[in-house]
Amino acid sequence: MESSCRTSCFEVVGNSLYALLLAASYRELERKVVGITATMLTKCLRELEQDRFITRAQYNTIPPTVEYSLAERGKTLIPALESVYKWAEDQMK
Repeated sequence: MESSCRTSCFEVVGNSLYALLLAASYRELERKVVGITATMLTKCLRELEQDRFITRAQYNTIPPTVEYSLAERGKTLIPALESVYKWAEDQMK
């Protein structure tokens, strides 16, 4: 898999970390993750699920509902992402 795609996927996790902590529907993620197309968001979410960073739950509602949440493996990224976020904030001061 291309490293640029993996990088983009990790950016999705970083951008939507707090939404995923509480579980988020696809539509919520689509609104909250800025600067990414719906196609790329879907591709990244599929790859993150395949790599066991997130879990996907599909509900038989009308319209169909899909929710994503951080898997245990994804939760291990929280401290690292928080450190990077803090570093970025410090650099912007």
